[in-house]
Amino acid sequence: MVVESEALNEAELAEYARSKGVYVEQLRQWREICENANGNLAADTEQFNKIIKEKNRQIRAIQADIAKKDKALAEATALEVLRKKAKAIWGDPEDE
Repeated sequence: MVVESEALNEAELAEYARSKGVYVEQLRQWREICENANGNLAADTEQFNKIIKEKNRQIRAIQADIAKKDKALAEATALEVLRKKAKAIWGDPEDE
């Protein structure tokens, strides 16, 4: 009813309200309620965007930490492989 009565002038609105069995004031109150239904949407969206930005920052920091640890693990693995190859070629220095 609120949407149907949106484009009506005062006389048409009064006639429409009578035909539906409601008062014009009720229609105006319902319209106001509908218009204010999403009143806090902008504030909620702003808060949600701040949370998303913070979470994205945390994700990037964790990803950077993981990349650093992956590089360190790869280096440690390479050094272990080289140590084993050197031991196989030259033997264990403790054996001498």
